Amino acid sequence: MGSTASANTDLAAALEAAQNDYAGRNPTSRHLHQKACATLPGGNTRSVLYSAPFPISLVRGKGVRLWDADGHEYVDFLGEYSAGLFGHSHPAIRAAVEQAMDRGIDLGGLTEMEAELAAGICGRFPSIDLVRFTNSGTEANLLSLVAARSITGRSKFLAFRGGYHGGVLIFLDGGSPINVPLRLPARGIQRCGGCQDPDSAGSGGSRRGDPGAHAGYRGMHSRRAELSRGDTTVNPRSRHLPDL
Repeated sequence: MGSTASANTDLAAALEAAQNDYAGRNPTSRHLHQKACATLPGGNTRSVLYSAPFPISLVRGKGVRLWDADGHEYVDFLGEYSAGLFGHSHPAIRAAVEQAMDRGIDLGGLTEMEAELAAGICGRFPSIDLVRFTNSGTEANLLSLVAARSITGRSKFLAFRGGYHGGVLIFLDGGSPINVPLRLPARGIQRCGGCQDPDSAGSGGSRRGDPGAHAGYRGMHSRRAELSRGDTTVNPRSRHLPDL
């Protein structure tokens, strides 16, 4: 824990020592976080990025490495939550971005490139027939829910207790007061080997999947009247499987 850490005899003292050491090594990040809190709720635009007592502020990335505002260097194992497959500032991606900037972006109308990207996705994944691009997973899930409700005429959805499907579709500890007003009951559950750790959601990590979990889920869906979001989205962020 560094030179400022002292011997401690209990967990609370160890945590306090670690936080003090962290704060001492990252004064610029602390200042930037305090500054951000004046105009951003919680000092961020994505709650999962927060960590106590304050998150580090990153200023640069290249390849597999990142640098923060206090000059510390890191190896990036997060990869933008799996989106950063090529690392940071890859020359080919930079060249493509510069080429796009020369043509103009956000033109307010249809472009050839969006159809080309959609065709590439459909060609790679046989289960995908059509693509609707969205700005976030929350938006994608909300659109899929209301579309399914409109098309089928059903109004009730199945939700996994402990699951996370976006900022207004949170089911940790049974739900959230800011969830959208849809009928989303959190079912009784059993432990599932293919789901996340009890204390994590979203980017918190996962364990090896249970091959029978999906089959059981589909069987339950066929016997009940609820809509299955598994038919419309491919993002089952949950740590449990509902009772069958």
